Amino acid sequence: MAGIQALIDQKYGKQGNANYVYYALAASQFTKQGAKACDASQTTGKLPAASCIFNDVTLGDMDIPCVQNSKGVSFDCYGDGIKIIGELSTSTSASEPAYPATVGYDLATGLGSVNATRLFDAWPHGNQ
Repeated sequence: MAGIQALIDQKYGKQGNANYVYYALAASQFTKQGAKACDASQTTGKLPAASCIFNDVTLGDMDIPCVQNSKGVSFDCYGDGIKIIGELSTSTSASEPAYPATVGYDLATGLGSVNATRLFDAWPHGNQ
């Protein structure tokens, strides 16, 4: 992302905090195109629309190594002992992902993957 932003800065000058632009572009994308058009997690084999700046990841969650306290008891983790990597969960006895991937922005995947060309082309030229 830093490399993509460097190209934008090179073309349009220093941009300051680019997060404002990223989130505004994402909000506009989901409003105009709808969430389904840019869903990168479709199981139908259909790719996100070529007009998407952000390809939304909507399936999965955050898997992490299970952490144990000083007594060897796992916490905030489901799947300890079943697999090496457990699921950060709100339960230690059931699969209840703490940070699941969802439509739009989420803590697991952020805005999704970026289409660098579309981001570059959609960048507001007068932003300073």
